[in-house]
Amino acid sequence: MPSVALAAHYYTNCTILNDRGQAVRKLPGVRCIFFGNGDLISSNADVTTYFDHRMAVRWQIKLSNHHYLELSRDGKSFYLLGSSVHPYVAQGKTVQLRYDVLYKLDVATGKIQSTWDSFPHYSELARLLALPDPLSNQAYFNILTATDVHPGLDVKPTQEFTHFNSIREVPANKLGFFKPGQIVVNANYLGYVIVFDHELKQPLYSIELAKHEVTHSANVTAEGNLIYFQNTHANEAVPKYSSLVEYQPTTKKNVWTFPGVESLRPFYSDTFGYVEEVGAGRIIFSTPTHAWEIDRKGKVYWHLDNSLIEQHWDLMPIKKTDLSEFLHHNQS
Repeated sequence: MPSVALAAHYYTNCTILNDRGQAVRKLPGVRCIFFGNGDLISSNADVTTYFDHRMAVRWQIKLSNHHYLELSRDGKSFYLLGSSVHPYVAQGKTVQLRYDVLYKLDVATGKIQSTWDSFPHYSELARLLALPDPLSNQAYFNILTATDVHPGLDVKPTQEFTHFNSIREVPANKLGFFKPGQIVVNANYLGYVIVFDHELKQPLYSIELAKHEVTHSANVTAEGNLIYFQNTHANEAVPKYSSLVEYQPTTKKNVWTFPGVESLRPFYSDTFGYVEEVGAGRIIFSTPTHAWEIDRKGKVYWHLDNSLIEQHWDLMPIKKTDLSEFLHHNQS
């Protein structure tokens, strides 16, 4: 994994920031992928657009999406999280259920290369995530959770069985348990991750990380462990707190847990969170209002509190990379 620990740029949504939290450039959209030639892919709730370096539209696709865009390691494809909505009858009541959909799309054309929709695959998903038997309407209805607002959908969903919130491609790694090119999907509220093949043809297996807890942004480190943001610890008789967790897949044990920097401990973000390794032993993590760059001993290299800057950027997720070439070539 290339180190970006010394990179000069951070970005949240489609706004590029310097290390003081000042906007260097704000691009259209809610989620963006930036390219060194100045082009970008920009997405909001219902439309994903490819802009060239002059900000002319190369292609545009109408597709409900949320939470995350992920560029493939070869730069030829990208992944996004979508939704489908279908009526469901439980206890004599019809509800509009949102189902998670995974997409792989071609960068050059925007055409969908593959799709995995949890609606026709629900029995398979239920086995992976220990969900109720499909014939048990009572059990189904009891586990429904209120869904986020999805303005890109033609039918407004009222409830959902699952809520995927990140889709990440596995990089080359030392351990090799997770194979490069596999896709890791985080199943929020259930405390599981699901590992798919590179083409999203089928789920390969699932891992229970923290059952029935809120989790975010599970991804594989250069070492080959799984790092994720655990929002809740409902099974612990302690005050509410969040943590970063690193899980070793061969021993099936947590090898690192971080409860927050000393100046703000415990920290708590009940529904949002992001974490990612950025190289040189550093990790970046964020809530909607704070972002930190730390090492595993807790040393803070960078911190941004959005209440202290002129414009209060939403800091979840926040990423760090070198965007010098993009900024040089992009003519927005």
